[in-house]
Amino acid sequence: MSFDPTAIPAEFRSPGASHWQQSDPTREAQQHYQGIKFLVRLLDTAFELPVVGWRIGLDPIIGLIPGVGDALTTAISLYVVVAAQRLGAPRIVVARMLVNVLVDALLGAVPILGDVFDVWFKANVRNLALFERALVAGQSGRRGQHWSDWLIVGLALLAIGMVVAGAAWLSYLLLTSIGAAMCS
Repeated sequence: MSFDPTAIPAEFRSPGASHWQQSDPTREAQQHYQGIKFLVRLLDTAFELPVVGWRIGLDPIIGLIPGVGDALTTAISLYVVVAAQRLGAPRIVVARMLVNVLVDALLGAVPILGDVFDVWFKANVRNLALFERALVAGQSGRRGQHWSDWLIVGLALLAIGMVVAGAAWLSYLLLTSIGAAMCS
């Protein structure tokens, strides 16, 4: 079954989106979906590199601007996630999309190598695919989540917890060694 953005079912519409009851819901949902697709294409696949044939977007190009570039592209990527959430993507899919944005933001912030990573990773293309998979599942009567979504979000939370615990442990070691040095 293929994805038909004009047939977004009612359960995939945000409960707070009362304006859909006043206008044509399928037309508005189609416009939002087309806006998401446009942003994804612009950020990740707008141009083809001659000779190698790789597709890149503005994300790695804007990311070359120190500090501001990665913050700007991360903000746009977050807008794509919010738009998908407003169209009713399941919470676990939104969480998985946020993990993709987080990975893209953290690794993309590394000068030069991060921009090479952006060319390969394409977080927005991945997020669009997750969103479309959830919508196709919703249209066929299934839930819009997959076991891999739970696995990736769980592993991301575990990794974040390990980083926080590691930072706390290193802080403890540093403070105790400073305290020991001051006392002697």
